[in-house]
Amino acid sequence: MAIDKQDVPRAQVGEILKSRLAKNPELLVLINADEKVEHGLVIEVMDAARQAGVAKMAIAIKPKDGRP
Repeated sequence: MAIDKQDVPRAQVGEILKSRLAKNPELLVLINADEKVEHGLVIEVMDAARQAGVAKMAIAIKPKDGRP
């Protein structure tokens, strides 16, 4: 897992997001996972963000035509 391209342990995701949220109450968490990531892990990250107080979340998608 990574936050801002920095690897972080799964157990610290919520605490890191809580710290970031304290600095930026409008924090938007953008979840970017490829097709190999299990659905449950994405839900786990979303739940950690919600528990940290994050209100704005989005999931990054790749268009079907391959555009970035």
